[in-house]
Amino acid sequence: MAQTKSIKISIIGMTCASCVATVESQISSRSGVKSIEVSLLSESGVIKFDPEQITPSELVDCVQECGFEAVVIEESCLDYHRAVLSVDGMTCASCVAAVEDHLKELKGVKQISVNLLAKKAEIIFEKQIVSVNELINAVENIGYDAALIEESSLSKKENFASNVTLFLNPPLTQNAVAEIESKLQRLDGVIEFSVEKAKSMLKIQYDQRRMRLTNVNDVINRIGYNANVSDTANKIHLQSLTRINEIRMWKRYSIISAICSITSMILMLLMELEATKFLMQAKLFKGFFWMTFIDFVLATFVQVYVSKKFFIVAAKALRHGNTTMDVLVAFGTGISYVYSICTMLSALIVGDEMPPYTVFDTSMMLVMFVSIGRYLENIAKGETSTALTKLMSLRPKEAKILLRDENDKVTQETSILADFVEEGDWVKVYPGENMPVDGIVIFGATSVDESMITGESLAVLKTIDSKVIAGTVNQTGVIHVKATEVRNNTTLSKIVNLVEQAQTSKAPIQAIADKVAGRFVPFVLVVGFCTFLFWLIYMMSNGIPSVFHKNETILSAALKMCIAVIVVACPCSLGLATPTALMVGTGVAAQHGILMKGGEGLEKAHKMTSIILDKTGTLTTGKMKVESVVSISKQFDREMVTQLVGLAEMNSEHSLGKAFVEYFKNHNHKVPSNINVLSFKSVPGSGLHTVIKINEDSIFDICLGNLKWLEQNNANKKENFEMELVRVIKFENEGFTVIWAAINKEIAGFVVFSDYLKPDSPLLINAFNNLNITSYMVTGDQRKTAVRFAQALGIPEERVIAEAKPEDKSNFVKSLQENGEIIGMVGDGVNDSPALATSDVGICVHSGTDIAIEAANMVLMRDCLMDVPIAIHLSRKIVKRIKMNFLWALIYNFIGIPIAAGCLVPIGISLPPWLASLMMALSSVSVICSSLLLKHYSPPKDIFQDALSSNEANDSTINIAKIRKWIFKRRLSNQGDWIPLTPRKFSNPFENPLINNDSSASLNYI
Repeated sequence: MAQTKSIKISIIGMTCASCVATVESQISSRSGVKSIEVSLLSESGVIKFDPEQITPSELVDCVQECGFEAVVIEESCLDYHRAVLSVDGMTCASCVAAVEDHLKELKGVKQISVNLLAKKAEIIFEKQIVSVNELINAVENIGYDAALIEESSLSKKENFASNVTLFLNPPLTQNAVAEIESKLQRLDGVIEFSVEKAKSMLKIQYDQRRMRLTNVNDVINRIGYNANVSDTANKIHLQSLTRINEIRMWKRYSIISAICSITSMILMLLMELEATKFLMQAKLFKGFFWMTFIDFVLATFVQVYVSKKFFIVAAKALRHGNTTMDVLVAFGTGISYVYSICTMLSALIVGDEMPPYTVFDTSMMLVMFVSIGRYLENIAKGETSTALTKLMSLRPKEAKILLRDENDKVTQETSILADFVEEGDWVKVYPGENMPVDGIVIFGATSVDESMITGESLAVLKTIDSKVIAGTVNQTGVIHVKATEVRNNTTLSKIVNLVEQAQTSKAPIQAIADKVAGRFVPFVLVVGFCTFLFWLIYMMSNGIPSVFHKNETILSAALKMCIAVIVVACPCSLGLATPTALMVGTGVAAQHGILMKGGEGLEKAHKMTSIILDKTGTLTTGKMKVESVVSISKQFDREMVTQLVGLAEMNSEHSLGKAFVEYFKNHNHKVPSNINVLSFKSVPGSGLHTVIKINEDSIFDICLGNLKWLEQNNANKKENFEMELVRVIKFENEGFTVIWAAINKEIAGFVVFSDYLKPDSPLLINAFNNLNITSYMVTGDQRKTAVRFAQALGIPEERVIAEAKPEDKSNFVKSLQENGEIIGMVGDGVNDSPALATSDVGICVHSGTDIAIEAANMVLMRDCLMDVPIAIHLSRKIVKRIKMNFLWALIYNFIGIPIAAGCLVPIGISLPPWLASLMMALSSVSVICSSLLLKHYSPPKDIFQDALSSNEANDSTINIAKIRKWIFKRRLSNQGDWIPLTPRKFSNPFENPLINNDSSASLNYI
């Protein structure tokens, strides 16, 4: 199966949206390139291509042909996944063919195998191109029922193979390459490897069961080289290094051009003074003057050493039919330099007695101010990515691992690079140290500061079997951690990748800037030429205006006006308006524990009018508890019902099923050793149906779920059923969840579950009201139970959608969208993923399933619902900042260009080219600084005003930590009207049976 490859290239030298368009157009025109997305701010591009048609080195060459430096910083195959779907409704081979043919039409689907008898479809697909939900929808669109059974990544082989790329230093020699290859070939456990001498890179695949990465490192060290793992940390470091190099380069250019420009300005000043005028007018020979010669030397040095960068990039851009900011700078400085050369030669040929009027100083000052602007711009750009660099700095460089014998007895403690820790290693972490890996605590207890990862300000208690996250800080005790995720697979690396993808993605509003930038530079060049012609003709008829220097010629004055127009125009400010705000904003969101996946969802979030909230696990704790098991059958007593329901729920992934299995085990029920599951079917929103065989002669047909589901499966009702139904309705009216159980087609009993609202759920609804967002609650639970919870939250009954299947949730989203609503959806489970994908803005809460996270536009990293309104409010601030940046950039160009063209000359005001270049430089810097103001974001008090006391409400701003501490304080004090409930309030929140008021639970929650 031919694979599509994806590479990330660092592109150095882009300055505006036109540069981005140049690179994208040239790369996309190459055969084999499937897609490209270039980010101006991160100076990088992601390219997906067919490796059989074009190579990464050819793509790098293509970028370099456009006038930019390029280097591959990440190379990988696309993430292939395997999904197994249950497909109901197929009856013959024609049905199989229909399913296969329809799925083959989807982009990203590589391989399909449909089994008619097993009613399953196995699909190999590219997860970046097509999602599981799209596969399910495709099957359902042709009339079959589909549900996900299993999904797994094919990125790792089943033989425990691990793929790692190592960067080696110093640069490799041919002898070193041969020695590395020779030694690795003899190393047991190496599956395959390749050494790239040009990049000093080693790609290796090895069997984790037979060797460690440290074995490879030892081999490389003995040869005299050091190895670093090519992971996200190295990638971010490389990008930071690239930014540092650019800052150094533009600083050097600024200093050189400033020295030359200031020297020229001093000479001009001396020429105006009577005491030194005669020296400045001294000539070497007729028509050739000392001052002119010095200016020529200085300007030529600046052109050759500094301006050549602009000319090279501009020439390559024009060769490909594109125009960039560098074209404008090259035109401006080039015209002034060439004009001065011509004037100097003319004076030499004619033999003038007075120094000619040249504009060498103008060409130097243009370069000086543009260089200073680029220097400041790169410093400001570096500030926009501080959130990423802070996150990556959390992971320690070294880790202390515990070596063990075959009996798992610790024999030695040793320090290794954190990059070389393997899955399954035991890592020892001392107080004050950062966790080097994701893992599970196997010894000790401690409190951990997770604030930099989740934004949670309070320390979290960790004991045996607790999960820890790489980058978090161990505070109090020594612990041993078993590594479960290492290197790029840690939560920290995934967060960084997600934030980086969001920062490099383009918001729809960016398309406006791209369109304007594509036509802006040609427009400016035309305006500049027209300005030159107008003033040339005007001054030939009316003379030179008094605003110009007394020694000015008509040609030089007209050229200065032309150059000012060309230089003052700034497409960079337009191109930076969106990506800078997006980069800073998504970084701020990450610091608040909110991961925004891209610009499109963020842009829609600011226009959100309604939000749909899943109940179980989102508004409620989701930790269902079995309150009672009731038998209504003479044939099956309570113990028998409990036993059979427990066995049936063993294969269930639903929260109710998991809760019952826990109850089943806690009450000492055992699973028979000779049990055989003959069939199992689970329908989200309805229930499950399974047939199990115990021993050789006992077969039980078990159906669990709502009453409608049991009736569909032909379950019979007994004489006393109506009386039992009244009991069930009473339970539901009190807020309990009830599922019915049918055994061998007879309704045998029911199970009563309890769930509780999260303590911040009522605050959430109040916050949405303050944001003018309409709240809806949707659940697969019975309506009476759902309404009971909705009343406690203040959600009107008409905005409650109960007994909803996954497709019902998705259809409800569509119905609201048809009425012009911008819909947000908050959920956490597989059942929510279709609605999350259908909604305009999908928000997945903490601990959501992988499928829900994949479908969502935003992911909450901590278990705090108040992050949802914060995410919406922050998105509004980001989009507002983008619009302000656009407005400023447009106003600047609309005002600056006419002034530069001479509109104010009649009243004695003109814009010299050097001042125009300064304005141009500052316009870009001002846009970046405007975006950096987002770093000071704090949620305003009006979102939470009804949840605060009068003293707290006087604060101008309120952060989420204060809200959470406030909730915690009120819960422990057991007094005060702390939960705002609309339309009614409880005099004491602990009177509300739907609020989880267990103090131990509050400690875990907070």
